[in-house]
Amino acid sequence: MTKISEQQQREMARRLKSSGVSALNDVLFKFVFGSEKRKAITIDFLSALLSESDGRTVKDLSFIESEARAESREAKLSRFDVACVLDTGETADIEVQVANEANMLRRTLYYWAKLYVGNLRLGEDYQELKPVSTVNILGFSLLEEDDPYNFYRIYNHKHREVCFSKDLTLHFIEIPKYRRQPRKPAAQQSRMERWMSYFAGHLSDQEKQELADAEPGIAKAFAATDEFLRDQSQRMAYISRELELSDYTSNMNAALRKGEAKGRAEGRAEGRAEGIQETESRMVLNLLKLGTDIKQISTAAGWSVEQTMAFAREHNLPVKQ
Repeated sequence: MTKISEQQQREMARRLKSSGVSALNDVLFKFVFGSEKRKAITIDFLSALLSESDGRTVKDLSFIESEARAESREAKLSRFDVACVLDTGETADIEVQVANEANMLRRTLYYWAKLYVGNLRLGEDYQELKPVSTVNILGFSLLEEDDPYNFYRIYNHKHREVCFSKDLTLHFIEIPKYRRQPRKPAAQQSRMERWMSYFAGHLSDQEKQELADAEPGIAKAFAATDEFLRDQSQRMAYISRELELSDYTSNMNAALRKGEAKGRAEGRAEGRAEGIQETESRMVLNLLKLGTDIKQISTAAGWSVEQTMAFAREHNLPVKQ
């Protein structure tokens, strides 16, 4: 466990500012994107996504309870989802996963299949089946493509332009890939690029204002974040979740090193290594912004103090010692 007292957590929560929060924290994400009160934000995001893939927009949606997953509490820490039914009858499952557990491809197919089968009632004709889209927002790099946003369907192997069915669509948004791209002014970005900028964070006040001016849904998302931060209990829940994720990342890191030492699952270990490194960086960045003591940050991430100091200098962040 990251050894941070309740008093320290309260101080971290007090210092929390909109510029220092992560949109991928599940407490904040569900507040912004999983509420009937704020569903206009989710509609705007999904419209940007479907406009990119199909030239469609979403007019309305209703949220549905996500089915309980047969997962350990520790595994569930790294991922969470918001499911909804669109006005077209299509189901969309928006999942955020911040740590690479080397199972993402099969996971998204499994959840797509569960949702697809689940929307047909007993005795109904197969024609009643509605399309399902899974939307995966990842805090790590996964796919071979350089583009940070990709979507997949089933196509004819010999005639790639022939789509077997549009009932299956798998969307992937890889935040680290987007962060590595040169930044463009919001006015020059596509709608999807603006939303990726929102999820990527690390925005100056001017960049936030430009995004808000260019994209009404993102303006509402920023306003929702400000509302979230006005509630002390929400702030504490956010900090608690970040610390839980820090512990989870440290445990993954330790397990990875142990596995490498024993020579187990070499390919899987390599696949997880990048995800762990990126998750650690995100954690360190957030804890630095929260003003956490550098020794505590280094312990949580499994980094040396010197490595943490260098990271702070690279991101022009002050260090508390």
